[in-house]
Amino acid sequence: MFSTFAASASRRVVSNWTKQKVSSVRQFSSQQFFIVNSVGLDRSGIVSDMTGVMDKAGCNIGESRAVKLGNHFSVMMLVSAPKEETTSSLTEQLKVIDGLTITTFETSDPKAIEVNPQTGWSGQFKLSGADNPGIVYKVTSVLSKNRLSIESLLTTSEDAPFGGTKLFKMEGVATVSKPLPKSFNIVSVQEELSALGDNLNCDIELSPSDDIS
Repeated sequence: MFSTFAASASRRVVSNWTKQKVSSVRQFSSQQFFIVNSVGLDRSGIVSDMTGVMDKAGCNIGESRAVKLGNHFSVMMLVSAPKEETTSSLTEQLKVIDGLTITTFETSDPKAIEVNPQTGWSGQFKLSGADNPGIVYKVTSVLSKNRLSIESLLTTSEDAPFGGTKLFKMEGVATVSKPLPKSFNIVSVQEELSALGDNLNCDIELSPSDDIS
């Protein structure tokens, strides 16, 4: 009797779990993902206008970035949307917002993408000094030559405290995938960046992150 009851209960648990899993798969498959880029003259309410349209379209906003560049404002969003949405239909809905140039393209579900290859080394780089033509290219070329991939990058320019010149700042995160190349030598990269900094009249640092095992 107990054995029969236990077996029946077990079947119900498995059945319920299967239904939940199937429901989860259906919900997962009913969503698709888009990258939405927009740029326009800066004004108050741009983000509110965009997110309002997204909400009416049944979209959910995941990662996003927004920045003011000159007198323009730019927004980049990763959104999930109902399966019936397309890049053209989503773009058309966003066109009701005046003053924005919007592009939309389809992408993969970030949770479904296997993180491969894994990170073998991660570090932060910082630069501060005189603004020089080609400075970003020269720094990133050193990183690329040494098999470092840029994960994030931020550059700013401001008036220097003295002399009436521009002070350029750059910071970001760079990584190297596993397995690390035999030729990879972080000390050599740091020395090369330091020499470049001396040539460009700026300070360049590259230091390892603490969260990589």
